[in-house]
Amino acid sequence: MLKKMIEKIEEMAKPEMLNFNGREYTSKPIYPVKEPTPGLIGDVHTLTGLVDYLRCNIDHLEFDSLMIHVQSPIQVNLYSSLYGGFMTRAHYLSAEADVPGIPFGKYQPVEPFIIMLQSMFHATPDRENILRIVGNLKDSAVKTVSDDGISQQVTVKRGISTVGEEVLPNPVALCPFRTFMEIEQPESAFIFRMKSDPDGGLPLCCLHEADGGSWRLDAIQGIREWLQGQVGTKTGALSAGLAIIA
Repeated sequence: MLKKMIEKIEEMAKPEMLNFNGREYTSKPIYPVKEPTPGLIGDVHTLTGLVDYLRCNIDHLEFDSLMIHVQSPIQVNLYSSLYGGFMTRAHYLSAEADVPGIPFGKYQPVEPFIIMLQSMFHATPDRENILRIVGNLKDSAVKTVSDDGISQQVTVKRGISTVGEEVLPNPVALCPFRTFMEIEQPESAFIFRMKSDPDGGLPLCCLHEADGGSWRLDAIQGIREWLQGQVGTKTGALSAGLAIIA
């Protein structure tokens, strides 16, 4: 009991400043008392929502002291400039794109694969070609016609009763929904693969990303240019001093 009392008294004692080898330390942790920061409004799911907040300016913000940070293809944040003795930065708003979860790199049965292509991708010539091939598959026979890991051959229906072999196109240029809908969705390369269904059904289909993630840079640049047209340095801007970084 006495030991606990002594420890409690030691905890209540003020921290001491100590110096070792020319560096200053404290005998216990201390915490700074910082200036109040505005509460985060919350998330919006469009770039338009962020722009609407700036245009109405209900919080009477000084645009020249604001910064828009394009953090990723699906997230944009609005910050203040640094202020106070502890160089605090207020985080006012986040815009987070509500994009579909596309299962790249995962083999799927034909039916959900077709639905995915039609509902989560813009129409492109390669998308239509894949839909044509997949929609006419005859059986689960998938033949490899080269050893480069890309080219494959599948059995497809041709007309009402004829059957033929067709080589899968690779790589394919597709345009999935992966960023804010206000900007043009980046087109990128994919590897289209199939394999036989172990249960004997139609082949399983898969798309693998093949651009090394460069679409992310295109999307970020597209977001930056769109925001510049709305609140940046172009015609119709709210303020030429509002910084946009990407």
